[in-house]
Amino acid sequence: ASHINNWRGPYVSRQLLSTGIAMGDGHIQNQLRRVTVGASAFLLIDAAGIDTLIAVGLEGELDGTSTNPETTGTIRYQTAALPAPSTVTTAAPAGMVNLSYSIPISGC
Repeated sequence: ASHINNWRGPYVSRQLLSTGIAMGDGHIQNQLRRVTVGASAFLLIDAAGIDTLIAVGLEGELDGTSTNPETTGTIRYQTAALPAPSTVTTAAPAGMVNLSYSIPISGC
C-alpha cells in the first residue's frame, strides 16, 4: 500500500476474467506470476499456444534479439508447460510456444 503512489505502469486496460483474454490464437490467462532472479523481481503474464514465429518476432521487437533465453528479457517462451503457479500447465502444440510477458517490478 505504501508504494501505490509510485506505480507508473504498465497497466492492464480491462478486467481479466477467469477464462482469460483471447489474443489471436492464444489466450492470456487470469494469472500473474511474480518471479525473482537474483536481486530483480518481475511480474509475468502468461499466454498459452502462441505461434512460434509470432513469439520470435515479439522477441526481436521488444528484446532486440530473436534468440530466447527462457528466463530473461521482456518476452520469454518455451514449448514446455510454464512453472507453477502459472495456469499454463501443458506443453504447447507443435509449432507453438507458451509465452510470458515480463514486467520488471521493484519494491513489491
